[in-house]
Amino acid sequence: MTEKDYSDMGQVKAVIPPDMVITGNIISSSDIMIFGKVVGDVQCDGNISLLGSIEGNVSTGSLTIHRGTLMGDVEVRENAVLEQEAVLKGNLIAQSVRTNAGSEGDLLASGSVELQADALVQGDITAGRLSVANGARIRGRVSVAE
Repeated sequence: MTEKDYSDMGQVKAVIPPDMVITGNIISSSDIMIFGKVVGDVQCDGNISLLGSIEGNVSTGSLTIHRGTLMGDVEVRENAVLEQEAVLKGNLIAQSVRTNAGSEGDLLASGSVELQADALVQGDITAGRLSVANGARIRGRVSVAE
């Protein structure tokens, strides 16, 4: 099968299985689903779905951390979603952020930041718009300006 054959199949996703550890940087134009562990920076033009862990900086189109752990700074061109069992230890820059998880680091969104009921942000928040659900916690400064 050639690269052209794969491109005819539509969007191909790279999958890092649970028992795999990658030590080194990853550069991908495809979406990536990470169940295993990456020790290194990840640069992805597509979307990253994290259910495992990344120890390194991340640059991507969009990011969803399901029940994974990310330790490093993150730049997302579009949306970042941190689900309830996610952990982020690093600064996050995105178009918009929706979190129901614990994070240590600053959140910067040119659009909106939505803190759901179980969110705990330990860092400063800068956003165009901010929504905070009952039960969400912030340990840091907040700046909201469109």
